[in-house]
Amino acid sequence: MFYLFLSIVFSVLLLVNFRFHEKFGIDTFQAIVFNYAVCFITAFIMLPAGVNFKLDLSQGYTWPFLLLGMAFIVTFILSGKATATVGMAKTSIANNVSLVIPVFFSLFIFNDVGLHYKQYLGIGLALVSIILATYQKADSQSLKSGRSYVLLFIVFLAYGLTNATINYFNIKYLKDPLNTIPYTMVMVLGAFFIGLIIWLFRIFKKEIQFKPKIIFAAICLGVPNFLSFYFLLEALRIFNNNGALVYPAYNIGVILLSTMVALVIFKEKLKPVNYFGLLLAVLAIILMFV
Repeated sequence: MFYLFLSIVFSVLLLVNFRFHEKFGIDTFQAIVFNYAVCFITAFIMLPAGVNFKLDLSQGYTWPFLLLGMAFIVTFILSGKATATVGMAKTSIANNVSLVIPVFFSLFIFNDVGLHYKQYLGIGLALVSIILATYQKADSQSLKSGRSYVLLFIVFLAYGLTNATINYFNIKYLKDPLNTIPYTMVMVLGAFFIGLIIWLFRIFKKEIQFKPKIIFAAICLGVPNFLSFYFLLEALRIFNNNGALVYPAYNIGVILLSTMVALVIFKEKLKPVNYFGLLLAVLAIILMFV
């Protein structure tokens, strides 16, 4: 549970970073691109003694992890597009509800861990709680066309499939804990490579302008980003790669902690339906782990 808790804490730190971007005029896209370079440096510093990093394209794990990294940043771009098109509330729900995909794969495809009936009930309750806890009044943008529904569905699939792939890679490639950081470094390079290409294209088209404060923002983003992912992988390993339990607990934990931060620090207001969702989230955690 300790690794899962750390993953939740660092994930919430990511969200706090994003909240400050608008206040300080930070281009979030550029911060995310360069945050992957910071992730790589953080991982390099954390390499276990005696473990070296080498990008060897002939190794069987290299291309899958590179492609997963590329998928990460493409998923982010799709999510940003959906937020701009159909609004933050609907996109947020699509992101969170996507956990049904890794849960399905963990239960019925990987099928390596049995669950008690209380845990199945907890997983179902977790899905309901996440929808209620993150529910917001519809944004000013509305679903004006079938394309909007398609975009939301693509975001749902992208988040769900990348998380399911992480679970699968943990089972296939990360049986030895010493492999976790070097293999993750390969994934980070894939994300940075694609992000850098898109960044250079947008710079050339003069759509964006680089400012030195982007580097500071990338550092603030990159360290917790890598640590959140690293500890999530460790949590999956500790729970025998049981994504059916880890992903719902992770999502609920992020929602509960980020809500507390939003209430205390940012003085946000919640609706009764959000409080009810949070109450169900606590009950779901009890059913899954007690």
